[in-house]
Amino acid sequence: MDEDAVRALIAEHFGREPGCASDAARFNEDLGADSLDIVELTMLLENDLGVAIGEEEGERCTCVGDALQLLREKMASPAPQPGSGPATGRR
Repeated sequence: MDEDAVRALIAEHFGREPGCASDAARFNEDLGADSLDIVELTMLLENDLGVAIGEEEGERCTCVGDALQLLREKMASPAPQPGSGPATGRR
């Protein structure tokens, strides 16, 4: 994952200069995000990076550093393979 590209994507989403998306930049206080902005950003990151981010996971990210850490974890985890999960509904 190119963290600088993710920072640039975040900054662009909020109409800011890329330098504004430091690890410490808080979504609400520093970037002016509201809850809808966070949902939209989560969807954008999911689409661009091919990861699944749960609603609660996205809401827990209060700053750019949190989001980058979550993405690092998501991208390091192997994707579940079809049929490898618990067998539900099978007899």
